[in-house]
Amino acid sequence: MAKALLKKLLAKSEISTLVQAFCQTAQTPVCIYDDKGTPLFGDPGVQEFKCTIPLREGDRIIGAVKGGDDCTIVASLLQYMLNAESERVALGRETLEKYREISMLCDFGAKIGSCLETKEVVRIITGEIRKLLTADIIAVLLCNDHEVITDILSDDGSGEELLVVSLAEGEVVENFLITATPEIVNDLASDPRCAGAPRTFSSTMCVPLKIQEKTVGYVSVNSMKPLEYRARDLKLLTTLSDQTAVALEKARLYKRLEETFYATIRTLAETIEKRDPYTGNHTKRVVDYSLAIAGKLGLPKEYYVRLELAAALHDIGKLGVRDDVLLKDGPLTADEFAHMKKHPTYGEEILKHIKHLEDVIPGIKYHHERCDGQGYPYGLKGEEIDITARIIAVADSFDAMTTDRPYRTALSLDVAFKELIKFSGTQFDAAVVEAFLSVPVREELGMNEGE
Repeated sequence: MAKALLKKLLAKSEISTLVQAFCQTAQTPVCIYDDKGTPLFGDPGVQEFKCTIPLREGDRIIGAVKGGDDCTIVASLLQYMLNAESERVALGRETLEKYREISMLCDFGAKIGSCLETKEVVRIITGEIRKLLTADIIAVLLCNDHEVITDILSDDGSGEELLVVSLAEGEVVENFLITATPEIVNDLASDPRCAGAPRTFSSTMCVPLKIQEKTVGYVSVNSMKPLEYRARDLKLLTTLSDQTAVALEKARLYKRLEETFYATIRTLAETIEKRDPYTGNHTKRVVDYSLAIAGKLGLPKEYYVRLELAAALHDIGKLGVRDDVLLKDGPLTADEFAHMKKHPTYGEEILKHIKHLEDVIPGIKYHHERCDGQGYPYGLKGEEIDITARIIAVADSFDAMTTDRPYRTALSLDVAFKELIKFSGTQFDAAVVEAFLSVPVREELGMNEGE
């Protein structure tokens, strides 16, 4: 690079012209060499040169100017231009490096900012750190609300799933150096905080993850071989960690919100069961049957959550059914049955204002539709009926047939299976019935005669 810099400078016509003009004016030859002694300008065979003046880039000699006493003027001029060119190149290199760093941070922020799962946040930051820094183990240590480390997610660079490590508080201290401020320790063996503790790593960097004054975790970058982590490395890690702390806190809050949401769903499901005591645990069984069918059908995983929620809430509309109809101890009259048939639409009305349940409503609204179009409330046919509703229809009907009701005793499993087969393709989706009747599903659910 240094040799190229001098050669590049002399290749500029204005520089070579200026040097030639000086030689002619001063009537003294000048010869310019690189650091290997190769001539880059002038004729070294003209005469013996009295003076040799080195040319430098920083502390390095990258060439020399040889000539008479007046060659110092040429040497000074070239040295000035070399310094300017070197600064320009360094500034360009630094600018490019800063641009790449800013672009990386923007991309990182976009990726991590839209992430709502803790493990995915950790996977993103460890992957980014591994691109930028040398490390054997990168660990993210997560804290609870009391700032006590509860979980350690570790990436060993193998590309495998993140390793979740469970360590007692003392074991954390032995395995990771945890510091309250960003810190580099390039020689752990000589650090007094590690005295007496078994130490796997030789060099480490640790950055706390903070939201305002609250510590939500730590990022620990570790090398088994001695390394010289630099202040620039720590600054970059700190910048990444600042964004990660925000993302982790957001993921934590989202998880709590999600848990509250599912708790509300369970409460709604329990409310339905308490309203209709004759169907004890009906909701749980319909959920279990539905998920087993989905597994047998090989449905994508994204269906599972909405199927589970739809199955749990499939009878939520019964909250709108009158007690004298819902709790009647005997068969319903035509008018009463017409009122009962409204519960799928009541379910839609109850849930339609909850945005997170928009894709769950079809399973609730259509679970009494029939593949032959003779169902209710809309008379849909076949594929017009949402797959979650077709699955729930089979699970719901089977459980209704195999449990005692006020107006009849439970059917045997064999009779219930025969009913499903009898109405396969008319009332029920044939593929769903086939999945439900398959031996693996029956065994998985423990559906044995006499239960």
